[in-house]
Amino acid sequence: MTGTGVSDFNWAPNSTWLAYIADQNTADVFELFTSTPDGVVNDIVSGPLVAGGNVEEDRWAPDSSGVGYIADQDTDNVFELFASQPDGNDNTQLSGDLVVGGDVFTFEWVP
Repeated sequence: MTGTGVSDFNWAPNSTWLAYIADQNTADVFELFTSTPDGVVNDIVSGPLVAGGNVEEDRWAPDSSGVGYIADQDTDNVFELFASQPDGNDNTQLSGDLVVGGDVFTFEWVP
């Protein structure tokens, strides 16, 4: 691995997945990954990041069906809200169009 570390990790509420932010594939490019507890499955969850993009924060859905995250995935330094299934499928932008200079700073799942 070329990365230098894990910046954050969170267990899914049902303990079937671990989500973590790391520069696992490219040094200084922090993406969102998931892994099964035994490490057999290791998927990238964040979509392709724009040059200079990084994942900043992630949280599991209360039922462990997916993970939400904030990233400047599409435009460098414009932080938007995204969600994905634990295996990285169905990666979707959830935040709408932002005003010029706007960013998503935090989010909560509905219980």
